[in-house]
Amino acid sequence: MILEHETVAAVAAHVVVVAWAGLHVLANKRSLTALAWLGLIASAPVFGVAWYLLVGIDRLGPRARARRVEGEGVRVALAPLVEDDRVWRTRAASRADRPLDELHHLLDRICPYPEVGGNRVDVLVGGDEAFPAMLAAIDAAESFVLLETYIWRSDGIGTAFLDALRRAAGRGVQCVAIFDGFGATGLRRRDVVAARRAGVKVHPFSPVRGLLGRFRLNHRTHRKILVVDGGVAFVGGLNLSQAYGTDERGRLDVRDHHFAVRGPVVQQLTQAFLEEVVGVTGKVPDYEAWFPPVQRAGDDRARVVPSGPDDERLVHYAAVLAAISAARGCVRIATAFFIPEEPLSMALQVAALGGVEVRLLLPERSDHFFADAARDAYLDALLAAGVRIRYAPSPFLHSKLFTVDSEWACVGSSNLDPRSLRLNFEINLGVEGDAVGRIEEAFDLEWERGRETTVEERRGRGLWRRAWSSFWSLWTPLL
Repeated sequence: MILEHETVAAVAAHVVVVAWAGLHVLANKRSLTALAWLGLIASAPVFGVAWYLLVGIDRLGPRARARRVEGEGVRVALAPLVEDDRVWRTRAASRADRPLDELHHLLDRICPYPEVGGNRVDVLVGGDEAFPAMLAAIDAAESFVLLETYIWRSDGIGTAFLDALRRAAGRGVQCVAIFDGFGATGLRRRDVVAARRAGVKVHPFSPVRGLLGRFRLNHRTHRKILVVDGGVAFVGGLNLSQAYGTDERGRLDVRDHHFAVRGPVVQQLTQAFLEEVVGVTGKVPDYEAWFPPVQRAGDDRARVVPSGPDDERLVHYAAVLAAISAARGCVRIATAFFIPEEPLSMALQVAALGGVEVRLLLPERSDHFFADAARDAYLDALLAAGVRIRYAPSPFLHSKLFTVDSEWACVGSSNLDPRSLRLNFEINLGVEGDAVGRIEEAFDLEWERGRETTVEERRGRGLWRRAWSSFWSLWTPLL
């Protein structure tokens, strides 16, 4: 009798937990995401509920609102220090003759950063070009170094950056670094302690503590920012790991692109970093020296295009959709992870059907097999609409390159998948001017190395492979 009561109680508790999880999903998730979670909970109740509790619940919660308020407060406080927008900002009246006018009008309304002129944006191909330039900038620093990264490992490259920061701090340079608690699990604690003892202020973003913390995969910082003395900054896709540079045996695991930035837009990257520090620590650091007088560096126009779960307007996602819709000539996209939601997929198809040449460059294989399988299910419709798709061979192409009509480019840390577009904190740069041509040249070199796939080739896929892709695509909102 006791056993029967225990069984009934266990079943009742199970029903209550599953019902609560289902109601929580319906109340807090978008339609497709809710459907995916409900399907997982219904098909595997114990695993589904456990997984939802671990990674599905939005634990940013009120913190997202607080981050927005903090960010607005920082921008107000910085107003006296940041160069007057009227000096550098492209006048609205001059936009009448510019292509993609609707895109710029949209960004003017929803992006927290204005477009500014007087910049120079240079392409750095891979860690072999980017890492020496970044380390040299840190070694030449006289005032401050600001660094944010997702992956940071205690290997040859990661240690080199730690050593450079310690040397800079030893010279009296103010050094502040943020690393992601999940992405930087390869960073040894003793190395962080040594950096702090040397005077480097190192802060983990959403630190991973305990078993539950290791399953909190959402709301990570995926940003890559380095600002030195307010004169030069670096953004892009490179993480601080030897995998992104050729090792002593001549092996390269990940191929990527990074960007050296000079000019007024460096202030915006500094501002974005400062807002991040305030959000992570809850304190406002001594930042007055971070905004020296602006120096004109070139003729490129640029603005920071951020994104994150605290961004209700989905600025980067909106910019991508608007740019594709406005395209009249050619759209070039390289992304490490491509799992398009319906609006993005449809925008690409409509552009191609309307006569725009759409080129999509994807890695042959990424470092996540399930993401590769899920993306495979979306390619047939794109190919049928006329989108050209090529696969980049090994090493894994991790680049994020996006250009429209040779007029506008967006580069940075964001991939075109739900995690980058909605869940991670990302940083991107919208660019106009000669830099767009340099970015297109980098894309075209990678494009020539790629292998083009066709409708006919994909029709030859076996039943098992098609079923495998469709299975993973069901969980697209959760990937």
